[in-house]
Amino acid sequence: MKFKNHKNNGTNMFIVDKSPLCRKAIKRLLENQLQVNIIGDDTYNDGLRQMSFIPNADVILMDVQTTNLLSIYKAKDWLKLFPKTKIIALTLFYDSVLLKVLEEVGFKGCILRSELSKDITPALECVLSGGQYFDSLKTIKNYRYE
Repeated sequence: MKFKNHKNNGTNMFIVDKSPLCRKAIKRLLENQLQVNIIGDDTYNDGLRQMSFIPNADVILMDVQTTNLLSIYKAKDWLKLFPKTKIIALTLFYDSVLLKVLEEVGFKGCILRSELSKDITPALECVLSGGQYFDSLKTIKNYRYE
């Protein structure tokens, strides 16, 4: 499946994750499974070195952790500078407080890392069409979303 952006080229994605190994694996999955254009990848630890890529990205796929909120603060800053940016969070665990914060900051979706290959297609379809994709996490047993 090839995702098209508004210019009918492939969808441009940027990956933000602290682990070079994870970035490489995610990049391979996205390029092979969805044929998207990965225009760059970086870590958020020392500030994004490739900030010039953000305006060119249709979607940013960003690792977020409940133990380190730096990525969420960085995303909030980017969204102030580039309000049309669509960011989808990747997380290891579901957490109702985290989901509320992500939505309040302006994230357009959230996917569990373990479900990435299954959820990335519907998440991209939803986010690229102007929606939000938090549904898969909201339906987890015992999840209370208020």
